[in-house]
Amino acid sequence: MRFVLKITEIMKNLAEDRPIFHLEKDFQLALSMQIQTKQGVQVRPEHPFRDEEKKRKYLDIWIRNKKVAIELKYKTQRLIIRHKNEDFSLRNQSAQDEGRYDFLKDVERLEKIIDDGQAREGFAVLLTNDPLYWTSQGRDTTSFNFRLEKGRKIRKDEKMKWKFPRAIPKSMKKRRKSIILRSSYELEWRPYYSFRKVENGRFKYLAVKVTGQTQTP
Repeated sequence: MRFVLKITEIMKNLAEDRPIFHLEKDFQLALSMQIQTKQGVQVRPEHPFRDEEKKRKYLDIWIRNKKVAIELKYKTQRLIIRHKNEDFSLRNQSAQDEGRYDFLKDVERLEKIIDDGQAREGFAVLLTNDPLYWTSQGRDTTSFNFRLEKGRKIRKDEKMKWKFPRAIPKSMKKRRKSIILRSSYELEWRPYYSFRKVENGRFKYLAVKVTGQTQTP
């Protein structure tokens, strides 16, 4: 029987137990445990693989016996809250343009890993309490082509590049390269958890499934 990673069910169960995380690493470990517990598979955090240049890199989560790769992002706005006798202090990460680029780069990386035969399928997951990730952005923003707004349809072979490349700071030189995906995707944001009447207390997540075949939404 073909293995299916039930990402929406996994995230729903995770939210009931862990609605908030201190850091991305915290999210990574909690999701790994949730997948292993609920779906009875062998999960490995920080699993090594070779990129297209044969350099050693690491996947956030690797489902060993099913060859499923998962890349994660946890982007936050400032939030200080106490939940179940545990204190959380999330910092304002800002740099949403870099975050959008990095998420789409994760999708591109997963496509290449699958094409190279290192994985059967993959998921790129972004969890955030920052509405600038899921809301519409103006056409005059530098990162417009990397936008992740709800309902966006990314076309196969669409070349995504910075709209105003001269405005990109030198510190982002590793992000200057355009991103081209071999499949089409429609971005769907889902609710994760909401701390009522708390500023920046609403969390949503975006999960993009990447398969070994060219796909159209």
